[in-house]
Amino acid sequence: MWPVYNEAAVLPTSWPALVEAADALGADWECVAVDDGSCDSSGDWLRARALQDPRLVVRGGATNHGKGAALRDGVHAARGRWILTLDVDLATDLEALPRVEDRLTAGTQFLYGDRRHPGSQLVVRQPLLRENLGRGFAWLARHMCARDIRDGTCGFKAFDADVARALHSRTRSDGWAHDVELFVAAAELGIPAEALPVRWSHRAGSKVRIAGAVREAGTDLLRIRRRRVAGQYR
Repeated sequence: MWPVYNEAAVLPTSWPALVEAADALGADWECVAVDDGSCDSSGDWLRARALQDPRLVVRGGATNHGKGAALRDGVHAARGRWILTLDVDLATDLEALPRVEDRLTAGTQFLYGDRRHPGSQLVVRQPLLRENLGRGFAWLARHMCARDIRDGTCGFKAFDADVARALHSRTRSDGWAHDVELFVAAAELGIPAEALPVRWSHRAGSKVRIAGAVREAGTDLLRIRRRRVAGQYR
């Protein structure tokens, strides 16, 4: 499932790549794309493509609510046995899909792409400022919320569908900290999060505004910590 915000520049290349990789698995699939109030032509492109390919299901509208809200909407709308969330720019190489299918078939309930896991490859690194801010955020998340988080912000995650709905229904954050909340909810419910090594490349043109995102994330981490202490994720 795709959370989409102003991605008109990459959708025409990302969609065919996703179709090719998903078809290669040899199973039925759908892609739920949630247009999170895009102000470019993303919504129009998605709706036009959905008329041609019913496997693309488009949701969302004119208001921007944030990535977390888009993920909650898409996860609850998805109809499959398993749910994969990924970034529209396909920063995580889709060569991982067969390994994802194998792990889910074997019974894994929550699988996440870990760019720091042995065997992962950073093909194109982020700019130094973004990389350092990401490491700092991960450090704060580990010390404030869940010590097992290593790479919580990678958008590539896969779930048993019932587990995905249970976890996402417990989240409240709409920004960077949404991913951290998933790990906290999983830990509180006793659901193990399993790491998957991935090939990952930074894509230029990120929609995240660093200074504002960092301030928001810090506030959200405090809220998540309070919710965890209060037992609100169980």
